[in-house]
This record gives sequence, C-alpha cells and structure tokens, in this order.
Amino acid sequence: PAVMLDAADRALRLEHPDVFVTAWVAVVDLTTSSLSYASAGHPPALLCSQSGAVRSLSDRALPLGMRQSCHEKATTIALIDGSTLVLYTDGLSEATRDVLTGEALVRAAATTAAQAPWGRLAGAIRRDVLDTTASSDDVAILVVRFDFSEVEQHVQRLAFDVRDVDAARRARRLLLATLTKRRFPPMEKLNAELV
Repeated sequence: PAVMLDAADRALRLEHPDVFVTAWVAVVDLTTSSLSYASAGHPPALLCSQSGAVRSLSDRALPLGMRQSCHEKATTIALIDGSTLVLYTDGLSEATRDVLTGEALVRAAATTAAQAPWGRLAGAIRRDVLDTTASSDDVAILVVRFDFSEVEQHVQRLAFDVRDVDAARRARRLLLATLTKRRFPPMEKLNAELV
C-alpha cells in the first residue's frame, strides 16, 4: 500500500502540481487473515469487532500531492473473523460542520453496523450520521465484513514438492478446471497458469 501511494503521489505531482487528494489503500491477505494499509490524509478507516471494539486505522500521513516522496511505511494488522471494515469520505464526517462530532457519529454508526446482520450496512451508516443534516460534499461509504469461516468453504489448498512434476501437473489441471468452471476469461486463465 505505501508503494502504491508513493507512486500515485509522484504521478499526481508531475501531472497536476497544484492539486492534492486524500487516499487510503489496503491489501487483504485471506491466507494469513491480515490487512496491510497506508493512508495519505484520508479519514481513518474503522475496524470494528463484533463485540463493539473499534480501532481507527490511520497513519496521519500527508495527502497525495503534498508528500514530497515521504516513503511512508505500511502497517499490517491481524484481522479477526467477523470483523467489519468501514471506509468513508470526509463528506460524511464533516457534514455536521464539526469534525469531532462528525467522527463520533461515524464511529457510533460503524459500531452499530458491525454488530448488525450483513446487508445494506453502508446505507444504515449514512442514515445514522446524516439523519438530521445533509452533506455539502460527496459521501462515499464502503463496508467490508470478514467471514473467514465462509471463505474457507470455498478454498482448496494444495501442497506438493516442487520437484514432483506429476503433482505440479495435477495442480495446474485442477486450477484450470476451477477457473473454467467459474467462467474466467481465457487470458486471465493463462495468466493464472503462468503464475
């Protein structure tokens, strides 16, 4: 994530030297149940557990266009099964014109959403925060729930000695059969096979 933000910062400063934007980038690793993230001045993502604990994911870095190639580092955290990640733009938290109040409203709405059954959680957060006011800025909300037990039902793990040519062929055939069954385009199947 930090490398992606650094590249975006350099490109933005070259193409639009007087512009700055915020961003938040994460990579989820389903194998290790972890999340690596980096921020560029964006409101902090909220990681909520089913028990109601909320963790702000922010590194207080400068927005893109102002960083001067800071080479920030990414942060990696463990994800807990059933946790919920809430990302939002500042149009949501600044709608009340009081950032601290807005962030408290977002945090409370995210906590409620994390404990609710899955379904239209972004809309519920929007309603909870903007119930009595409208935002003059854009509002975007993304909610991700991590259900690792559900993921495991769809994962097939293979282990073999890389020197065993027959085992490698069987793994390749199984991979291609799975991708074909799931209707992956031919070029994507070829790329996956090469990897």
